[in-house]
Amino acid sequence: MVEGHLEVELATFRRRQAQLESTGMGRFVVIVGDDIVDTFASFDDAAKEAISRFGPDATFLIRKIGSYSASSSIAALLRPADANPLDRSAE
Repeated sequence: MVEGHLEVELATFRRRQAQLESTGMGRFVVIVGDDIVDTFASFDDAAKEAISRFGPDATFLIRKIGSYSASSSIAALLRPADANPLDRSAE
């Protein structure tokens, strides 16, 4: 279960949710541990920055601010064996 690996990040999101909503509604936030890295206009921009800064083995949360249904919450847990989430060549 991905959320079990992201408990700290999810708690950080909940703690800072009101602040994030007041400044970044509709943007994508990257959270690593207790740190909010930044917000981005698109999921792709958020993922590229997270992978660039922390590497493909890092654990981080990417979540759209203001969108809280299970289907719209994006939790990114990347491991080397995973396919590149930014590779859309098969589309």
